[in-house]
Amino acid sequence: MQTGIVRAAVVVAAVAVVAFLLFRPREDFTSISSCGPDSTSEAASQVGEPARRTIGYRTPDFDPGDTVVEQKILNSDTIVRATMTSCLAGVTFNGIWRHRVALKFSLNVSEYLKGAGPSNIVVVWVNGQSHHTEAKAIRYKREVLGERDAQWDDREAIIFLRNSNTGLRFGKTLQEQLELEDHFFLARGAEYPYDDLYSLYSEGPRKWLPAAPESPGGDDTAYLLAAPPPPGEAAGDNPTTPTITLGDLRVLVQHVTGEYSGGDGSEAYK
Repeated sequence: MQTGIVRAAVVVAAVAVVAFLLFRPREDFTSISSCGPDSTSEAASQVGEPARRTIGYRTPDFDPGDTVVEQKILNSDTIVRATMTSCLAGVTFNGIWRHRVALKFSLNVSEYLKGAGPSNIVVVWVNGQSHHTEAKAIRYKREVLGERDAQWDDREAIIFLRNSNTGLRFGKTLQEQLELEDHFFLARGAEYPYDDLYSLYSEGPRKWLPAAPESPGGDDTAYLLAAPPPPGEAAGDNPTTPTITLGDLRVLVQHVTGEYSGGDGSEAYK
């Protein structure tokens, strides 16, 4: 009788240990790599292996695409004019089969066009592809770093953000970080075919709009609404890359938010 009780206790203890290992709220960013203007990613650092131009893992045909700025404004809690200072890549964990690659961008904010916050913030992007093991996620992290479009890292950009992760669960540590005043949510990338859902090459929402090359300063600074076609390639019927100036964007933000607020949450702009 006593032996049976001991065996049962051992089984219960073993199950508890397994459950803890599978579902413990492990520290997010368990494996960190740097990326950004002042660092070199693991995948891009190999001699003769320059990083490819897109994080979208495939280069879509040139298309002005998602250029409806009004919808971007409505879908964002916060809009900043900022410059990226660094980027960290890691792996988040939220239970079995929930290892995901994530990027944390540190930004120096020059202006809040919508919302408010500190001058230095962190924005979080999480990949939509989940992995059975942390080791697989770490290998995939290297691929994400190698594919990430880094050509705009040193440019000021207009970035459309959410104040939280809108109900998506990425692990206890990262979850709590997204509630901090200086942390904002950028996007969760799609699963296959791996659209990041924020960059100029995305076929979905484009939330990170870098300043156009040789753009004048001040209110006339132009920000790209789509990726320019590769040099020497035709852009179809629209050879001009669409842009919006800082002055026009300020006016549009005031107009759209004013109309939306005045309508008490009207669906007029949705």
